[in-house]
Amino acid sequence: MPDPAWKAEYFKSDPILSKWYLGDTYHIGIGQGDLLVTPLQVAEWTAIIANNGIGMRPEILNKVLDQNGKTVYQKKPEVLVNNFLNQNNLKIIQQAMRETVTKGSGRQLADLPIEAAAKTGTSQFDGSDPSRTHAWFTAYAPFNDPQIVITVLIEAGGEGHVAAEPVAKDALAWWAKNRLGK
Repeated sequence: MPDPAWKAEYFKSDPILSKWYLGDTYHIGIGQGDLLVTPLQVAEWTAIIANNGIGMRPEILNKVLDQNGKTVYQKKPEVLVNNFLNQNNLKIIQQAMRETVTKGSGRQLADLPIEAAAKTGTSQFDGSDPSRTHAWFTAYAPFNDPQIVITVLIEAGGEGHVAAEPVAKDALAWWAKNRLGK
């Protein structure tokens, strides 16, 4: 996470770029500027919010079955962070993400057969052309019993609610039908 110490070290050869400005704080606050994240990192913070402040190690593999259907390997869940967020603040974030779907830029998810919570995002990648943006969208569902997180990044895709949200909606609709039977 960029902060004044990071910036001073990273740009130590440039006295202008190495200084932390109020605008840097604003940029970090909205996910711009020197803040860089991967889709996996966004999915992880989304899962932590959905899981009431508990962060698990991401998994690709849950278990391995042999040809007879017997489990030969079972992944054990691993907690990475726990209780580092104030629960009152966490509830505010969860409700805000739910309202993104009910009242905000994530309304495309409102007609899913499950309640979802989400965050749209649009990140600029070319300072000389503000219209060049990546489309981001992250969501979890069901809202009151989270079981799935999805994060979509469409590089140079424009705005998150326009390009990435429909992809997430299709995936969540499939999941609700095929995993929850809704």
